[in-house]
Amino acid sequence: MAHRNTIRAKAIKADLVERLGGKCELCPSREDLQFDHRDGSDWVLNKLSYLARMNLYKREVEENKIRLLCGMCNRAVRVPGEKGWQRTAYAGIPSERIPF
Repeated sequence: MAHRNTIRAKAIKADLVERLGGKCELCPSREDLQFDHRDGSDWVLNKLSYLARMNLYKREVEENKIRLLCGMCNRAVRVPGEKGWQRTAYAGIPSERIPF
């Protein structure tokens, strides 16, 4: 049986995915959806519990700081670089479809 915090976190995640449209913001994919910080994350995900991350995502969705991307677009859009997060050409996404 799943822990009650895990059940709550999954419910929050499902609600956020639905609120964000249920598909990648850059392509039509509904697979491997991930939350992406529009300006890069300034907190360490690994130090937070699953429930704490989902609650933080919930606040950030309300502030329009989070978008939903598939895994491929998320990797294509940003990689860590010398000047913070930088766009990469991974996955062949046309640059006009990437909003920065």
